[in-house]
Amino acid sequence: MTSPIEPSDPVRTMVALPRPPRHLRPVDRLVRVPIGFLYLIFIVLLAVPVMVVMTTLYAVVRGWARLLAALRRSSNRGAVNGDRGA
Repeated sequence: MTSPIEPSDPVRTMVALPRPPRHLRPVDRLVRVPIGFLYLIFIVLLAVPVMVVMTTLYAVVRGWARLLAALRRSSNRGAVNGDRGA
C-alpha cells in the first residue's frame, strides 16, 4: 500500500498536513488555564506601571528640551541685538 504523499514528488512533500485537534484534559482546564490567567494578570500589573513611567519620562524630557530650546533662542536674539554681555 502506498502513502498518499509520495516522497519522489517534491510538490506534494511541501504541503503541510493539518494537525488533529488537541482536546483539553481535566488537568489542562483545572490547573494550566488558571495559571495562564494569573500569569497574564501578573504581566499586565508589570506592564501598566512601566508604560505610565515611560510616558511621564517622555513628557518631562520633551518639556525640558523645549525649555532649553526657548532659552537658547532668546539668548541668540539678545546676541543679535547687541544686548548680550556687559
